[in-house]
Amino acid sequence: MSVASILMTSVVTGVFCAAFAVVVDLITDALAIWAVMCLAFVSGFAGSLLAQMVLKRKA
Repeated sequence: MSVASILMTSVVTGVFCAAFAVVVDLITDALAIWAVMCLAFVSGFAGSLLAQMVLKRKA
């Protein structure tokens, strides 16, 4: 895997997680720490899957 593809995957995942955080912030005011941890996991997991799908379609 090249450095460029690693960086692109990271950027796409970061953008997805940032957007996901905005949506979560709009939906809820306060969450318990376990809920925040679960949402962070889901965000990272889904962001990684999205980045891999987007980059595979471009290649």
